[in-house]
Amino acid sequence: MAAAGGATLAVALTIGLGAGGLAATEGAVGLGEAAEGGAANIAAHEAYKDGLRAAMSKPAISDSALAKLIDPLYRPNTSVGSGSTAAAVRQELTTGQPVGGAFHSQKAADGIRSLEKWLTKNPTARPGDRAAAENVIRDMSNALQGR
Repeated sequence: MAAAGGATLAVALTIGLGAGGLAATEGAVGLGEAAEGGAANIAAHEAYKDGLRAAMSKPAISDSALAKLIDPLYRPNTSVGSGSTAAAVRQELTTGQPVGGAFHSQKAADGIRSLEKWLTKNPTARPGDRAAAENVIRDMSNALQGR
């Protein structure tokens, strides 16, 4: 189906079961509607993933150098969130009080830099390890920004 200016748009096909059996209808999605709905869906999905990152426990890592960078960013048996440095930063920003007697913003910033260096030096590392590093970076960045 073509829109104004000849641009081709996605066609929505709806199949329903009516009194007379199956019925199919088709309609065009307006260019503005598609862009607005798509952007809203992307933003909602990113927010959803950020929520999952904030709640994630320490990721499983196969690369020993990466494990040495990520291990200090998580504490077992903690009372704050998932035990991550990002959870500590969020708690500190909320309460204004240090977690465990220390503030964690500098540790988070240093951790981000270390993980970014690891990603740069290891472009062919296992996809799972790279994704873990990227998710921890995103979580700590969000925490430092108060998200």
